[in-house]
Order: sequence, then structure tokens, then C-alpha cells
Amino acid sequence: MGSVYFVEKKSVLSMITALMGAVINIILNFIMIPDHGAMGAAVATFISYLAVYTVRAYDTRKFVKFDLHTLLLIINIALIFLQMAVMYSGVRYSEYIALLMILVIVAVNLRGIISVVKEFIKPLLKKLKKGK
Repeated sequence: MGSVYFVEKKSVLSMITALMGAVINIILNFIMIPDHGAMGAAVATFISYLAVYTVRAYDTRKFVKFDLHTLLLIINIALIFLQMAVMYSGVRYSEYIALLMILVIVAVNLRGIISVVKEFIKPLLKKLKKGK
């Protein structure tokens, strides 16, 4: 969504939202790293990215209307947090549970993944047809 700002010649807004994310990340790192180490840094970074995403998603809608797939986003975030909790808790077989979670995330997003792959393959197929 940062590119929307540049296209609309509102690059200052891109800088402000990025700066906001950086400040949130720094503050949360000071709070979370002493107790949680690298996992605290990872969570702080995730929260700061989510804050930037939320602000930009709301703000850029005045320039470009697009579907944010909010339900899918919430499901993905919940699955990633569940995966993180499993890995952080150290439960038995956490690696296998995390792998299963990755497969669930892929399954939930399969339609979008296939769509993107098709878009990348189309130009290649056109080139191959022209070359024959």
C-alpha cells in the first residue's frame, strides 16, 4: 500500500506511516526483549507491521478502492499466532504441529496462491507459443 502513496504523490504519508511503525517497533522492543528475547523482538515487529498495515489500509482507500480480504487476513494472523504460541510453549512435537499449521495456512490461501502462479505462468506460456 505504500506504493499507492507514491502514485498519488503523497510520499510524505508513506514516510509518516513508516516512521510510526519504526517508533512502535522500538518501544515494543524495549518492553518485550528483556523478558522474551528474540521472540519478543519478533512479536514487536509483527505488531508494528500490523499497525502500519492498518493505518495504510484505512488511509489509502480514499485513493484506490480494493478488497483487503479482511476475514482471510484475520484467519491468517490467528493461524500464525497459534503457530507462534505452539513453538514458544515448547510443547512436545511442536515442530510437527508448526509444519501442520503451515499446511493449513497454504490450504486456506490455496485459491490466491493458484491465482498468482497462473498470472506468472501466462507470460511464459505466451513466449513458448510464439517461439514454436
